[in-house]
Amino acid sequence: MRADETELKRTVHRIYGEVNQFADEIGGIEYGLNVLYGRPIPNPTVLVVSIQGGGKDRCRQRTWRDSPPYEDAARGDFGDRLKADFARAGLSDMLSTATVATNIVFPQWPRFNDWKDQPSASAWLCRCRPWLATLVDAISPRVVLTYGKPAFEELTGRAKRKGKLAVGTYRGFPVVGCGHLMQGATRAERESALIAVADVAS
Repeated sequence: MRADETELKRTVHRIYGEVNQFADEIGGIEYGLNVLYGRPIPNPTVLVVSIQGGGKDRCRQRTWRDSPPYEDAARGDFGDRLKADFARAGLSDMLSTATVATNIVFPQWPRFNDWKDQPSASAWLCRCRPWLATLVDAISPRVVLTYGKPAFEELTGRAKRKGKLAVGTYRGFPVVGCGHLMQGATRAERESALIAVADVAS
């Protein structure tokens, strides 16, 4: 389905408003809040979905940034590794012009497993599920690339084995599941993930 850019931006603005309103209702944000990394692009080749922002920049987004995903140096090691992987695969242009990125939960935290122990975590997970579904439908990517076991399992409902590439679907979109770049995903798994992404997108 072809996404309309004006309608997509309207939808994303609405989600930003709802996310920030919920953050205020639940007591605020300690480390930061990210809905999208970079601008919304209708029908991109890739939608990267990770677990959660790392919390380093502590920026509470009210809307998207116009820079491509992970172009900002403040994004840190995950973005650096992602850019390096796409470059090795010959997909740098895809990352900078045809990729959108988000997370399964929008509040940042240094460690996802620690964040899950916070009193508001279950409420955030419940609220983020429909927002993410709306985002994916509105963005309408050719392929979803997840980083981290929780992201793949949340989207597909299928198990992700450590060190093994996983495939599935989410809302009719193909999903390629890779280990998390900051949690021991091997170079072989990361390369295989991008080969699979290129194959699906071709």
